[in-house]
Amino acid sequence: MGLGYPTGAAILVSLLIAIFAIWKFTGLTFSIRDIVTFRAEAPFRSAILVSNALGAFMGDFLSDSSGGLGYAGGALLVTGLLARMWVPVVPDVLLFWVAFVLTRPLGATVGDFLAELAAKGGLDLGAAGSSVALLALPVGLVGYAQVRERRGAVRCNEVLAENS
Repeated sequence: MGLGYPTGAAILVSLLIAIFAIWKFTGLTFSIRDIVTFRAEAPFRSAILVSNALGAFMGDFLSDSSGGLGYAGGALLVTGLLARMWVPVVPDVLLFWVAFVLTRPLGATVGDFLAELAAKGGLDLGAAGSSVALLALPVGLVGYAQVRERRGAVRCNEVLAENS
């Protein structure tokens, strides 16, 4: 359509705000656990659809030459924004939707950073190499969590044995 990133983002943000306003006006809950009817699901699914589009759009904007950040810079910016959101004063519902939107550009920019040619600012791992790298991250994190949990259990058992 040739609208450009700023105009496209403004349209998507406006649509998302309109969906949330209509959702709020209907009196339906924003709590995901309580979305059990079609009437409640309609605004939820609409918000997801627009959020996905907005997130992907923002990822393209951040890593595109007009955004100026490149793939790595876009990924770092979004990671910083996500980290900033985890503070006690942010309501859970707002945190969910902001994180939902921001994880899309994070995935897009990290994926592009890993896959794209070095001449374009990427690591040139290609699709297969990027997939392996992206799979290694959660596998590594789960493994790390398992090791920490086991060490904690061993320490707990040692303390209990000492106090017996």
